Amino acid sequence: FHAESDRVLRAEFRLAPVPETYTVVVVQSNDENMGRVSMDKEDGTYKEGATASVKAEAKERFEFVGWKEKGQTEYVSKDAEYQFKVTKNIELTGEFKAVEVPHIPSAQEILDDILANHKIPSEVKAGTERLVLPEVPEGSKIEIVAVNPEGIIGLDGKVTTPENDTDVIVTIQVTDTNGATAKADVKVLVRGEKADPNPDPNPNPDPGPDDDHNGNDNNGGNNNTGNNGGSSNSGSHNNGSTSGSHSQSVQTGDNANVIMWAVLLVAAVAVVGAVVIIRRKKK
Repeated sequence: FHAESDRVLRAEFRLAPVPETYTVVVVQSNDENMGRVSMDKEDGTYKEGATASVKAEAKERFEFVGWKEKGQTEYVSKDAEYQFKVTKNIELTGEFKAVEVPHIPSAQEILDDILANHKIPSEVKAGTERLVLPEVPEGSKIEIVAVNPEGIIGLDGKVTTPENDTDVIVTIQVTDTNGATAKADVKVLVRGEKADPNPDPNPNPDPGPDDDHNGNDNNGGNNNTGNNGGSSNSGSHNNGSTSGSHSQSVQTGDNANVIMWAVLLVAAVAVVGAVVIIRRKKK
């Protein structure tokens, strides 16, 4: 400007406006079929330092696991609703997974396990009041639906002790949580009030020849003793205590000895007689 006179100029200053910094937040689901994610601002634009809020909702049979920042392996939060201060552009992934449902066994699987592990007793002792059925998983049911013959084991499991041991065919039915059923027949021996007769509780499966001989010897001795007592020609009492065949063999041996001595005596007499005759001739 052209100054024609003295002039005083004053310079004025003011704060310059600081441009605002904006950050962008992006959220996504690892699988839209498992669950969906959202945030409080649809465009995802936040002023730097503002608080952002994100939310995850799992679908049926799935559950939320956590939030992960892109490129990271650790979860920044495991809360379905997560709030944080925005300091930079950030991309978050909400991760979902299927809910682990425990296996619920079917009626056939339950029945197979009962039979394989012999959970139903095969024998019921005399005096037992009830046939106890095994436990089944919660929500399932086990019951007796038929018996043959009737009158010993009831459908309610009550046992009536029979007079004699009796095999009863018990039909077991299992019903699972879905209403499906499975059946099987189980044989149960119900012991009776009367025990089976057993005259020889400890039989000898392989009797030897000595067993019979011992019995015969004892009997023979008794018989011979009686016979000897009634006969006028009985032998000694000692011989009477043995069997008849033994007694005869002893007597035969005694007779042989007598005959032998008689022969020797006759021979000796003959020799003596011959000597006497010879001497007489010499004279």
